[in-house]
Amino acid sequence: GLPAGMAIGLVQIDARVEVRHQVPDGVVGEGNVAGRAFFKDQVAAAAAGTHTMLLSAPHRDPAGDRWLVMLSRPLIDDGKFAGLVAMALSPQALADHLTRLQHPPVDSVALLMQDGSVVAHSGMAGQRLGKALPSTSPMPTPDGAMAGHVRAPSQSDGVGRIIGWQRLSLLPLTAAIGLSEAAVLAPAEAEIHRSDLRNAVALPLVALL
Repeated sequence: GLPAGMAIGLVQIDARVEVRHQVPDGVVGEGNVAGRAFFKDQVAAAAAGTHTMLLSAPHRDPAGDRWLVMLSRPLIDDGKFAGLVAMALSPQALADHLTRLQHPPVDSVALLMQDGSVVAHSGMAGQRLGKALPSTSPMPTPDGAMAGHVRAPSQSDGVGRIIGWQRLSLLPLTAAIGLSEAAVLAPAEAEIHRSDLRNAVALPLVALL
């Protein structure tokens, strides 16, 4: 199931762009939602002949109290777009869940939209939600590789990390995990140090033989 607190509510919107049902009340506000990005994205996808689940960029709820992302799928009637159903999700709850997955804490976990905007980031709360990564980011472009890795300092805290990414197949998201370069290389560096010590002791002894 979903992490605790992640699912905020459900909503059904008809083809006339009227909210038919929403639980709890106020998830997307009342009345016509034609101008809302998550609805316009589904209309555009349907016009292009694509009927699929879509995930919106993070945005504030109508009252401005909390961040939301909308996971929506179209309702199709006789081959025509007839509205949508959507689940409102909390990116903060997802970020909290990602933070609990970190080990050690210096590592990072993130979910990114295709344009590089942050959906959830461990340990970052709402500081970067919806914001695109800097142009200097080593993360892939939307038309880039499906998976890969790179060594680079973090754009947020400067920590050197080995960053691996994988595009998700069901949603336009990229999952990225950044492992502390120092932590990953520590065992190898410790072995190198031990080897250097052994050599420092052994070589003079060999010279005496």
